[in-house]
Amino acid sequence: MPDGPDAIRALSWSETQGIVDRFRTLNPYDKRIVPGSILNIVEEINYDSTGKQRQLYGYGISAKRYAVYVLDAAEVRIIKASEHGLGLYYRPKEGRDQECAVPVWIKEGWQWILDVRSGCQAKNPTGSTFP
Repeated sequence: MPDGPDAIRALSWSETQGIVDRFRTLNPYDKRIVPGSILNIVEEINYDSTGKQRQLYGYGISAKRYAVYVLDAAEVRIIKASEHGLGLYYRPKEGRDQECAVPVWIKEGWQWILDVRSGCQAKNPTGSTFP
C-alpha cells in the first residue's frame, strides 16, 4: 500500500463461492431439511436492488461487533450493523432504522465510527456528546 503496510488480497466472487461449496460436506443436518453448505452468501446483503453483485466492505471490532457497508462516491452507506453487547445499555433514542434493521442510535454510532475511519465527513449522532 502507498502508506507502507502490505495489501490484503481479496477473494474473487468465484473463489468465495468455491469456499462455500467446499463446506457443503461438513453440513451435519438432514440434507432434505437443510440442504447445501453450512456457509452461505446472504443474497439481500451481497446484491443491490437491481440484483447486481456489489462490493462490500466490513469493519469489525470483535467477532460479533461489526458493520457491513458500501461506499457510494465519498459516502459510507451501512448495509448491516451488529448490535451485540449494546442491548444492556439505556437507549438514548427510540426507533429502528429501516435500511439495516437496527435501533437508530446504534446505526448512528456505527455511521460515526465508519465515517471517522474512512476519512469521510463525520457527523456526531444527534443528541450525543461524542468528542
